[in-house]
Amino acid sequence: MRSPLFILLAAFILSMLVAQQLGSLHRGRTVDAVDVTQDFLLLRPALGPAIAAADHNDQAPLLAWLNSAEPGERQRLVGVLLAVAALDDGLNLEDKQAPRDATLYRHRRRFTAFVNIPTGEPATDAMLDNLVAYIGVAGTRQPTSEDLALALKLVPRLEKRLTHDGSHGVYDTVGCIYFIHGDFAKSKAAFTEAVKLGERDATSGSAAERAETQRALLLYHKRLEAATAADLQAIEQRTPPPAPILLPLAAEVPGSEAPLPRSAPLPTPAAGKP
Repeated sequence: MRSPLFILLAAFILSMLVAQQLGSLHRGRTVDAVDVTQDFLLLRPALGPAIAAADHNDQAPLLAWLNSAEPGERQRLVGVLLAVAALDDGLNLEDKQAPRDATLYRHRRRFTAFVNIPTGEPATDAMLDNLVAYIGVAGTRQPTSEDLALALKLVPRLEKRLTHDGSHGVYDTVGCIYFIHGDFAKSKAAFTEAVKLGERDATSGSAAERAETQRALLLYHKRLEAATAADLQAIEQRTPPPAPILLPLAAEVPGSEAPLPRSAPLPTPAAGKP
């Protein structure tokens, strides 16, 4: 099953490619996603090697390219990178499919380059924050310390966005980050919001969108159950053991004996004692 990230990415990829394809159609050509990505890279000779270097953990050339590029160029690059990831998955963009989390994780260094270099389009930057944070904790079974640190660093940005625009997919991302860092109470709260907003959105949109939201809801519910159980266990482990029944005050004085209960018979004096 695809992750909740699918819903946002599918729409984003399609809209970015449609805009680029319209430009080509106005020039009298019929194009597809392969044409768009190849044209974009061929017209920018330094970009292909920069992306390849980023895949091998050297982001310097890609960061240099982004710093020198106009905002519109950065935005178009995001669409191309998402399209390349989808094509690597063998997906058909006409069916509004989006790359799998594992593929996006393999391409993660292409996207993390945007963390400190905004595209100039707030919606695109917000989408990238969510993408980078989510794949860092959910795109692999073995996230690195770098993945985890970056995801946690992005939480304030994601939560700030949520104060203005509630999104069940973003709440799910925040819940995943808190869960993997062991903050189960905040994780449970985030997954609860993801379920609530997912149930709201599951009744709107096209049939395909409603079906995809329903599939996402199944995942949200499972994650909420896991976070609830983990939070309960954490609470039980943090709770100190019950305090022992307090002894009478006399028992707390060294060398003294606790008084007998009133109902107990008095002891018989030992022989030879008054």
